[in-house]
Amino acid sequence: MIKYPIYQPSIGSREKELVNNCLDSSWISSRGEYVDLFEEKLCQIAGVKHAISMHNGTHPLHIACLLLGLDGESEVIMPVFSYVATANAVAYCGAKPIFVDITQDDWNIDVSKIEDQITSNTKAIIAVDIYGYPANYRALREIAQKYDIRIIADSAESIGAEYLGQNSGAFGELSTFSFFGNKTITTGEGGALLTDDDDFAEKARQLKNQGNSTTQRYYHDVLGYNYRMTNIQAAIGLAQLEKLDAILERKREVYKRYHTNLSQYVQFQVPKEHVNPSYWLVSFCLPHGVSRSGLEDFMSRKGIETRPFFTSMDDLPYFETGNFEQSKDISKRGVSIPSYPQLTNEEIDYISQCVIDFLSS
Repeated sequence: MIKYPIYQPSIGSREKELVNNCLDSSWISSRGEYVDLFEEKLCQIAGVKHAISMHNGTHPLHIACLLLGLDGESEVIMPVFSYVATANAVAYCGAKPIFVDITQDDWNIDVSKIEDQITSNTKAIIAVDIYGYPANYRALREIAQKYDIRIIADSAESIGAEYLGQNSGAFGELSTFSFFGNKTITTGEGGALLTDDDDFAEKARQLKNQGNSTTQRYYHDVLGYNYRMTNIQAAIGLAQLEKLDAILERKREVYKRYHTNLSQYVQFQVPKEHVNPSYWLVSFCLPHGVSRSGLEDFMSRKGIETRPFFTSMDDLPYFETGNFEQSKDISKRGVSIPSYPQLTNEEIDYISQCVIDFLSS
């Protein structure tokens, strides 16, 4: 029986209070005061003009691709190591994901390898803040400006992180968040698109609302989608955002304790200069030759859930294969361990000791 899951959301009385307000008011679908309040709070936290809430974290990626006009001739550069939604959103538009390998230290896109992949069909770069560590946006912006291409920041895992003093949610011309149940902030399922561009924001709101005209109700003048967030989701999210600082502070403490306990045994991510991660999941790579499945079985017997890293996307059957040595290596050796804020120091030490016991056996 699993006693320590990978993640547990920090749900308390405030979330229940706001959800009950929705139920009592009968505003339970995509209309209601909490949708607007949630979006306003996201804008404040990210430091952007617009936050457009959606039903899950893949939807804002898809909408971002649509806003850039991606089609069957378009190519989008992205790291090969990410959750598959990053590439799927591009494929939904008929466009082609162009994979680039990652670095050995922070596991984000290797910017030194991007320019070799740029062609006349390149329309955008999607940067991914893997496991809550922002990518090298200074270098990415220099490349984007040089070649006149756009940046989408897939910040699904990095709410609360900072890069050069800028908040996650403002890293790209279009940025996206996920609020899945295991994210730092959750709405159960949920996501958001963030931008400072007024035209992008207006178009995104129309696209997520079945393409309904901005001037005439039930007149749909573009092909749209039902990507709206519900008032109940937003109520949970608003309560979550009220305690974001406390959650982030504790998650950083959790990471530091794990790092102190385990850094001599495993390989942790190393953030780039000027990066303040959110430490979404405590993740590390096992030494070469150590069985990850063996660790997973051992930890499970101790009541501890672990999670393997994302599969290098070029190893998925519907994408092109490639020679991405770093991604394949990190993907095969990587493990995430329980990372939720409610963990006590004693529980962190127990989980750490179990990892050490396995590696020492």
